[in-house]
Amino acid sequence: MRCIMDTNDDPEIRFNSEGNCNYCEDYFISKRNAEKNKTDLTAELDTILKKIIKSGSGKKYDCIVGVSGGADSTYMVYRAKELGLRPLAVHYDNSWNSELSVNNIESLLKKLDIDLYTFVKDWEEFKVLQLSFFKIWIHLLNDIKSLR
Repeated sequence: MRCIMDTNDDPEIRFNSEGNCNYCEDYFISKRNAEKNKTDLTAELDTILKKIIKSGSGKKYDCIVGVSGGADSTYMVYRAKELGLRPLAVHYDNSWNSELSVNNIESLLKKLDIDLYTFVKDWEEFKVLQLSFFKIWIHLLNDIKSLR
């Protein structure tokens, strides 16, 4: 018996003949399924990586990874390199970069020896585009309010 709960804690709890509750059993079933899925996904990832590497053979890069300087894109670049890929890092500069994000990108790519292509968007053009998005959201929010 591993459970510390009882029917006083949760009237819906059930125990099997070994004294283990349904929550523990559900957890162990989920854990077994996750381990199986991880094995399946690892094999699938390996197949995809082999295709990418093969199709990129003889080329300078075999994939493109977007970078922003944040944790998610930093991890993706690191992981791509770790998996044996030759990524080209691409950054979209809309003039909203923080000094920290620029430093993160430069430091990361230098350490990993990865090239960077930065697409710099004209600020005036981006400002019009961004303002359009804000206007759309305001319009949508007003429509939602009117439905109430």
